[in-house]
Amino acid sequence: MAITFNPQIKMASSVSFKQNNDIKAETPPATTPPALAEDVVQKQTEIPKKNGLADFSSKIAYAWINATEMTKGVVSGIFAGAAAGTAVAGTDWLVSGLKETFNPRESAVLTSWLERFKTMFKHPTKVLGVVGKIVAPIVAVAFFAGNIISARLNANKKTANVDHQLYTNHRADQK
Repeated sequence: MAITFNPQIKMASSVSFKQNNDIKAETPPATTPPALAEDVVQKQTEIPKKNGLADFSSKIAYAWINATEMTKGVVSGIFAGAAAGTAVAGTDWLVSGLKETFNPRESAVLTSWLERFKTMFKHPTKVLGVVGKIVAPIVAVAFFAGNIISARLNANKKTANVDHQLYTNHRADQK
């Protein structure tokens, strides 16, 4: 292994040791980069305002696209969530109700299986188990949220297409 000295690396600070007890660290004078003119810095940070017909029409298109896509997402999310939640709860109701109706341990009870089957329809929430009461609403909310997220992504894609078609630079002036 060879140890080499790189002359381009300079010491961060040089310390001088004197005979007396005062140890002082010499710091090199601070060098500041040349200051840029304020107007140059201001021009670099400012975003130019656009007032053309393309920007006006793109803002209207953004509003229309966002409103329509989000409305579609909410409506489809409500229907898809309701359908999925109802399917999960209905399946749980049917399985739990039939299992309770034809339970061999309860055949000795005074009620017949026909009366238990009728009770399954009269009081459906008593038949539901944990899956029907807890998992079904969670599934419904997950379907709703998925449709909302999908609608937001579709709206972003369509507004990006508007930006490309009108050359408006991806809404750089909106932050």
